Amino acid sequence: MIKYSFMDASDADMVSKTLMDVPDSRDTLFARWILYAILILAAYISVSYAFNLMISQPLSDTRLGIHKMVITGIAPKPVQYRILTYYIVEGAHRITGMAIWRLDLVLRFIFTSLALIFMFKFLRRWFDFAVSAIGPLIILAVLPVTYIDYIHQPHDIPNLFFTILALGFIRDKKEAWMILLIPIAMLNRESFIFVIWAWFFYNYDRLPFKLLLTEFTLLALIALAIYFTLPYYYGPRLNHVDMIQLKNNLNPGMMFKWLSRLVAFVGPLVVASFVRFKSKPLFLRRSMGYVAVFMIANFIVGKYQETRLFLPILPVLIPLGLAAIFPVSPAKGRRATISDEDSSHRNTTSGEIV
Repeated sequence: MIKYSFMDASDADMVSKTLMDVPDSRDTLFARWILYAILILAAYISVSYAFNLMISQPLSDTRLGIHKMVITGIAPKPVQYRILTYYIVEGAHRITGMAIWRLDLVLRFIFTSLALIFMFKFLRRWFDFAVSAIGPLIILAVLPVTYIDYIHQPHDIPNLFFTILALGFIRDKKEAWMILLIPIAMLNRESFIFVIWAWFFYNYDRLPFKLLLTEFTLLALIALAIYFTLPYYYGPRLNHVDMIQLKNNLNPGMMFKWLSRLVAFVGPLVVASFVRFKSKPLFLRRSMGYVAVFMIANFIVGKYQETRLFLPILPVLIPLGLAAIFPVSPAKGRRATISDEDSSHRNTTSGEIV
């Protein structure tokens, strides 16, 4: 049995090469569905008991009021322009007749389950079955921290799910799927646009400059088209909070609050992410550029004390943190093994795990 521990780069590389030649016997169809069932049950417990008892029922009237304002087109900015979950719930309500707050919980349960399952599938690109199963558990562990200082968060768990999907598409060079995903995700939350930077940082020296610029511009234009079309369709709206939050985030008292929460949320992951950083997969290293852009932008326009904002950086920090402890060992036959030398237009480092 291999004992996982902190090891130097050469040891980790040797173990990884050995494991890549050995199929993971635990990754059977039965084992995967058992894990999915456990994650779905955990999502149910999280949503039905924790979130529902703490937030949904006590504030059901407030949530219903926001829902009606969005559907009728009179909600303040930016809530009015985050229409995806509201319209899904409204459509289900008209079909089934179920209460809005119940459907809202059902949708949150579905997206939480999907985020956990696809986080596991995302991690399987680099880790064995057991290590990959740790990722969703980390999300579940830190999820309660995101409930602090925010009464209504219909967009954040879907945003996490869409971000996991997008990073997987970028890693696997599935730009066509990104083109389909961007409009849907932008209808949920405008901050999804930052994921495009993950594509840029991953490919900046892997594509010819003209092709890089063309593809990046195309992805950005699709996102910006949704971003500007929604205000045009619904009309201008007053902000229910200040657009610039620098004064709030730089306030000494508020700094202590958001910093302590951020440390609890991702502190250990951030430290582990930089352990043997250069030996970690190329995609994950370069995705830290996206994390930097995301954090800087949200420091300007977001309230840092609302820890829910940082859910989209977990898909980068979790695998980077795990790679500091466990060997990177893509399962035999997985898409994410060695750098894609089969793509003639991409320049890669031969043999480097991406």
